[in-house]
Amino acid sequence: LLAQYAPPTIVVTFDDRPPQVRGSIVDGAALRFPAVDPRRELGAVMASLGAEVSRVVGVDVLQADLDRVFSQLTGRSFDPDAGSSELPRLDIDAAP
Repeated sequence: LLAQYAPPTIVVTFDDRPPQVRGSIVDGAALRFPAVDPRRELGAVMASLGAEVSRVVGVDVLQADLDRVFSQLTGRSFDPDAGSSELPRLDIDAAP
């Protein structure tokens, strides 16, 4: 589940609309770069931005975790303090 729904990802946020960069996914003002080993790939990602690197306002590395899997499968974040002690049922076989 981790590899399929929440792989490690490098997220680069820009001051405005991000540039088009091969291998990235546009997400609002950010580019998402799926990564196998984010620490090793971060330098290449930043180099791929060229002169656009001057517009970067943030860089995050998202590691694979079950909270991200839950968010991908249900379309919402898990909040243990939301007031309900009952978790929603999720049919893994029916997921995309």
